[in-house]
Amino acid sequence: MKKRIMAILAVLVILCGIFVPDIYAAVSAEEKKAFSVVDLDKTTITEDLGNNLSAYLDEDTSETDVTLISLQEYCYSPKYPSNADEVVYGDEYYNVYLYFYNPNEYALESKADDSVQISGYEYFIQYLDKTSDGLYYKYKVIYKSDLYNRITAYSYLHSGAREYVVEKMSFKVAPNATYLYDNLSLTYTFDGYASGFGGDSTRLIQCVMEGSETLHLDVTPTQYRPAGTNGKNNYTRDMLHSVYFSVPNSYLETYGEMYEVHAEWLNAVTAPALVTGNQTAYNAITPYLGQNIGKYTDSLPYIYLGHVGGISQGGDHRIFYDFGYNIPDVIFWGGTSFDYVPVVYNKSSYISPLYLMFNSGSGANSADTYIVSSATIKQALQNGAYGGDKVLNRYYRCFFDSVDTSKTEVRITKNYNFPITDMKVSQTWWEKFLGTSHIEYSNFYNNIYGIKQISASDLSGNTSEVAQRLYMDENDVAGLRTAFMETNSTVFLFRFQISDYISQEATLYNVGSFLGGTTLSEVDTNAYFFQETVNLDFDILDVTFTKNGRYTVIPVAMDPIDIIPAAIPPVYVTEDVLGLPDYFRMIMAVLGIILLIAFVLFVLPYVLKAVSALVGFTTKSVKSVAETSKKIGKDIKGYREERKKAKKARSKRSKK
Repeated sequence: MKKRIMAILAVLVILCGIFVPDIYAAVSAEEKKAFSVVDLDKTTITEDLGNNLSAYLDEDTSETDVTLISLQEYCYSPKYPSNADEVVYGDEYYNVYLYFYNPNEYALESKADDSVQISGYEYFIQYLDKTSDGLYYKYKVIYKSDLYNRITAYSYLHSGAREYVVEKMSFKVAPNATYLYDNLSLTYTFDGYASGFGGDSTRLIQCVMEGSETLHLDVTPTQYRPAGTNGKNNYTRDMLHSVYFSVPNSYLETYGEMYEVHAEWLNAVTAPALVTGNQTAYNAITPYLGQNIGKYTDSLPYIYLGHVGGISQGGDHRIFYDFGYNIPDVIFWGGTSFDYVPVVYNKSSYISPLYLMFNSGSGANSADTYIVSSATIKQALQNGAYGGDKVLNRYYRCFFDSVDTSKTEVRITKNYNFPITDMKVSQTWWEKFLGTSHIEYSNFYNNIYGIKQISASDLSGNTSEVAQRLYMDENDVAGLRTAFMETNSTVFLFRFQISDYISQEATLYNVGSFLGGTTLSEVDTNAYFFQETVNLDFDILDVTFTKNGRYTVIPVAMDPIDIIPAAIPPVYVTEDVLGLPDYFRMIMAVLGIILLIAFVLFVLPYVLKAVSALVGFTTKSVKSVAETSKKIGKDIKGYREERKKAKKARSKRSKK
């Protein structure tokens, strides 16, 4: 045979998905026959493979001989259950069907000696159907039990996979003429099972033909981190990992909607990194990068504490932090009693060595809005200044807290849900004084599905609205819109993982001494620590489409990519506090409370007494004014009456 013909652009249609209703492995013997199985012997070629049979052929095919275009395994089931409660079907419904292209329109039909050689064994085949033009034929393997037993033996040794290597075909095209086609080596490998036929296995059945055509994808990563935290603490967010890509519309027209994406990648967690806007501290720490300074060295006069908190336990003061760099065991506490205060941590370890540090630029609060780009982080991970082993021969191992020993492999369907929590805690002035807080809002998103087909309505509105609607980074919206404008293709957003993204504000302290002890003077809060999960060698292996109950699995060809998200500032940041020592701030706070108490005890009573006296005086004054006004009113009335009497008297005298 001159050329090898592809099977449906590389993938075989899963016939069991069409003809067998969903059943479950754990069913009783009585329930075993409680479903109907379509007799595939009586279906037509177009019912099995669809109307576009030319899709099974090479675009430049010049075959003139009978050619195998597809091999279909129907309802394979393991021979023995993996536990006593499971029901398997053995070869009860099992069959193997073959579909041939017959360009010369030979009168094949039913010939007693037609056969096929599979994996070294010859099997007779039986004619079932042909198209009206005589170009396509359908056969099935007879004496299937022999093939089933050999395939099952192979499956036991290959983790459930079944391999059919079609090596020869033999047809009689006339009473005395036999056509033999050998040296084919067409390999069909099946994995997974039709629903209910795999015992306790839930793997979706699929089959790929060796050497077949693949779907080429250009994949672009994006991520989404909500405005608030995920509730674990006040510095950890959910991060949704996604990619988007375009699929030619011809695939959707032929095979239907996208149902599942099969992908793999290597998970790695970066070492804690520091972002600072204090140039002096940045310059001082830079020579110590990559050096193991232990927990603390007095040669470095700067300390960074992430997520700083203070608490009293049994009368003893403690300073708590999560990530921290260059941390003394105790500091001199300038409180009411001058004692040494331990500096303890909530996380499992302090940072030493510190390998990753980024400068957010000069100016107060510069780190509060500074984003470390993906390209910048990637370049830092490739810095060979510290040497050592490499991950995937690209990134130095020292820049990671952990790297998985094997790749993560997933099959995510369109309805797979990724829940995200978005919680924001706030404080009033009084709550800050009391050390309490309240939840400003708490949102739980439970409608983020694994596969999202992008429509025009998804891209309406401004950039922020689109990013929030699709759960992606605002900086990637423009690229998504550009991809959507491409003709003859459809864009899909594929979500595949949620991880913890840590970003906590860091406080810079200057190290000093007082009465022979170590002191910390707070310099600013213009910094943050971050840590994130990255996906190395991300690769989509195949994509499953579904149409009219039929599933088509298409292998994917893409260049694996490294997904390294940008780093963003913490949810909670504070204004920089420059040059104000902690103990001085505490003393000022205590003095303020003392003054408030003194005012309440000694000043407020006199103030209240004065106010009371003023109120009493005002009441009497108002009463006196009222009485005087009343008297004046009476006097005015009497005066008016006397005037009237005098006027009448003058009038009488004038008349006389």
